[in-house]
Amino acid sequence: MLCPAWSEMVLTEQEKRSRRRRNAALGLALGAFIVLLYIVSIVKMGG
Repeated sequence: MLCPAWSEMVLTEQEKRSRRRRNAALGLALGAFIVLLYIVSIVKMGG
């Protein structure tokens, strides 16, 4: 269960920007990993 303090937490603009950039980087890394898996499976199947 969530602590009530989490709902009252206010992020500064710098924290919001930092979180957004980190989320974007994680999303790109995940996307690159999925593309890599796709390419490896195509190559293993013989193209």
